[in-house]
Amino acid sequence: GGLYSTGDNTVTESIFEDNEADNGGGIVVAGNASLALNDTIVRNNRAVNGYGGGLLVSDQASATVTGVLSIDANGLATTGTTRFESNTAGQDGGAIASHGSTSVMANGVLFQGNRAGDDGGGVATLEASRAVIENSNFENNLAAQNGGGLYSNHFGADIPGGDKAVVDNSRFINN
Repeated sequence: GGLYSTGDNTVTESIFEDNEADNGGGIVVAGNASLALNDTIVRNNRAVNGYGGGLLVSDQASATVTGVLSIDANGLATTGTTRFESNTAGQDGGAIASHGSTSVMANGVLFQGNRAGDDGGGVATLEASRAVIENSNFENNLAAQNGGGLYSNHFGADIPGGDKAVVDNSRFINN
């Protein structure tokens, strides 16, 4: 993949494109690491056999993904400074997969045209992971099984901080 990190990183105004790995085709954040991803494009990455075509957050890691969306009168994104586009995962999370005791926060992000072989064409949160998604668009994502836009399944895990997935002021279109 493009980046594998077990430390704290900030990535700004960058492109992760055409990367491939078994898990986390574009980016993997693992261990106790944290990632801040700002105004970045994650496109055409592939998790061949596993999770997180664009980004995999695992173990006790966290990721904060921010950008700015411009929306047309139909609610579709016309531009986005942070985009997950056309990423694929063999299993869960075409754009982003999180599992373990992880957290993912996304604000102003466009998830468009991502694919998952199982669940969560856009985003998949599993086990004790927590996701907060605000002011974001999920457009034309596809999952072979469940959750074209967002899949949240925690197998009865107790999540610190309450809700497993919080979505606010976001749009899900044609997933």
